[in-house]
Amino acid sequence: MPESILEWGIALILTLQGWGDWLILPMNIFTFTGYIEFYLLLMHALYWCYNNRLGFRIAIILMLSAGLNAILKAALHDPRPYWIDPQVRLLGGAETSFGIPSGHAQNAVVLWGLVAAHFKKRWGWVIAAALIFFIGFSRMFLGVHFPTDVFFGWALGIMILFLVLYVEGPVVAWIKGRPKIQQLSIAFALSVALIVTGALIIANVAGQAPDQWAQNAIAVAPDKPITPLSLKDLIVSSAAFFGLVGGVILLESRGGFNTQGPGIQLLGRYVVGVIGIIILWRGLGALFSLLAHDETLFGYVLDYIRYSLIGAWVSGFGPLVFMRVGLAKARQVT
Repeated sequence: MPESILEWGIALILTLQGWGDWLILPMNIFTFTGYIEFYLLLMHALYWCYNNRLGFRIAIILMLSAGLNAILKAALHDPRPYWIDPQVRLLGGAETSFGIPSGHAQNAVVLWGLVAAHFKKRWGWVIAAALIFFIGFSRMFLGVHFPTDVFFGWALGIMILFLVLYVEGPVVAWIKGRPKIQQLSIAFALSVALIVTGALIIANVAGQAPDQWAQNAIAVAPDKPITPLSLKDLIVSSAAFFGLVGGVILLESRGGFNTQGPGIQLLGRYVVGVIGIIILWRGLGALFSLLAHDETLFGYVLDYIRYSLIGAWVSGFGPLVFMRVGLAKARQVT
């Protein structure tokens, strides 16, 4: 990004932060809705307890969107505001990846746009637009994104949303017409293609991040050094995508499941499902950390396995367990 645009962005961020510290809490609340922890809470609730087709659709598109975002961050390799100017205060969580495009802004458009499109109500689009704006605004106020990062993220999110709304139907119909093994192979090939693309780009830009960026970031957040050349985020999203597809193929081969049920059953379903995620996330994380370091080829393979299993648990194994223990019923075919 040209130096003059970055300087303009710094000036705008400093102006926003000058509005007062009373905005720190609400801006952090808005920004939380763009983190993976919030997506886990929301997508699982949708998929397990409300509408599994909507939940699966959002989860799949978000994982692909996150993968594309990670690739573009590496390709454009621009800094975060607090990496280059000590005047910018870090008012939220520190970030370790490159800045542009803003994943929060991009995924906010995709997530809330899909939700609004599902309900097909004007009020839904109004709420979605407000959330999209304030999530992007929060990233600037908190000092973790330049305005251009957010604008690019919004634009990319709009492109993805329109592509999904207008092209998804024929693509899904074509995929569903393939044998199950081909569907699984397509998902695996796409997930690997994303990772390989990101790896090639990162290999090409290695060494292009000035040491001063890392030093400035460490001065602000010493417990979270930047790792902009890591494949971790891309592997997480790509592997989760593959696992989600594999899990739903398994589940559909068993007839699917019905998301309806009494409140206590829905709560039990959610609790059991989250426990399963924690076991896979924390348990496998602890085990695999003993076998390999994160930033090695073997470590990346283990990460792929770990997050594939988490995705498969969410979309397939979890619902099968729900039905086995009486927390859900099989989908009725009419």
